[in-house]
Amino acid sequence: MKRPTTLFILIGLVGATSLWAANGRSASTRGPQGYGIFQHMHYTHQQKQPTVNIDHPLLAGVEVGFKWATLEPQEGQYNWQPIERILKPWSAAGKKVILMLKTVQKRGEDPDAQSATPRWVFNAGAKRIVDEGTNYPIYWDNIYLAKLGNFLRALAQRYDGHPDIEFIEAGLGAFGTTKLVGPKRLLDAYAAHGYTPQVWTETVIKILDLHRAAFSRTPIAVALSPFQREGDGSNAWVEKIARYAASKGIIVYHHGLMANERFVNKPYAKLFHELSRHTKTALGLDGPSVPKNKPKRRNFGAIGDIVRYAVGGTPEVPRTHISYMTFYVDDVTASNPNSPRARPDYVDAFKWLHGQLRRD
Repeated sequence: MKRPTTLFILIGLVGATSLWAANGRSASTRGPQGYGIFQHMHYTHQQKQPTVNIDHPLLAGVEVGFKWATLEPQEGQYNWQPIERILKPWSAAGKKVILMLKTVQKRGEDPDAQSATPRWVFNAGAKRIVDEGTNYPIYWDNIYLAKLGNFLRALAQRYDGHPDIEFIEAGLGAFGTTKLVGPKRLLDAYAAHGYTPQVWTETVIKILDLHRAAFSRTPIAVALSPFQREGDGSNAWVEKIARYAASKGIIVYHHGLMANERFVNKPYAKLFHELSRHTKTALGLDGPSVPKNKPKRRNFGAIGDIVRYAVGGTPEVPRTHISYMTFYVDDVTASNPNSPRARPDYVDAFKWLHGQLRRD
């Protein structure tokens, strides 16, 4: 599943009474590493290759998405096995896991993709839009917000303060980001339910506050994206969300990096430079860059240029001071010196990037 152009924001971590400790795992002095290169894993990799590249010497861990419907199939009944299935081997290898929460997602092989928000939430009265078989929540609906808050508190009881969770990406809109929708027909449908950029901005902040209220020790990530598409006029609203998050010490994470003027001309590079005085920053590609014979694969540029754009410090891109960067499996495989598919340019680029990441 392709991720949209995004920013991410990290917030702070709950007590030693978290359920992970009560379940036999002793509290550890370990915790978020605070920096690192992470591997983004699709549903297919989660199911078929959950430990791919676990032997990569420079890889800090993995970024894995989990749908609310998967984790709470019935109200108050929780299924933590998908998270544990990823945590166990990566924790044993000394790596960290980033949990991505999703409340809506169209397409994909995941059986919960068409209703990432549990259907019982809508049966309880929460409003929704149904488009091509996919359930889209009305995020500002009070029933939806109440049920989401209950779920987040249960998730925090289990995992807040877990020493091997790097951070949790807040479940917001499409793909877990501040993107509301893509097609205009869906934007019009949301407008009929009261959508305005201000309403969505206020809702995103409210959902972030639900995450912050549940988690006091494990950092929270918020994915910032244009509300519909690039050039839709939402940049000022996105920046407002970013500044709110940064005011809470939250790390900003953008997923639209490319080694060309598309990244340079976006507002995120300069915003990173400014917000890095207050919080950490992070970047990622929204697709793999390894060349393949696929006509629809986007050209992100050479890997050496990509990582240099990520770090910045050039006339085109100010220093971003990134602490995190994420790549898709294909790119990580190409950079893994233990892989038969390793490529020298990727190996060298990852080594250079690793040495440039901000660690404070």
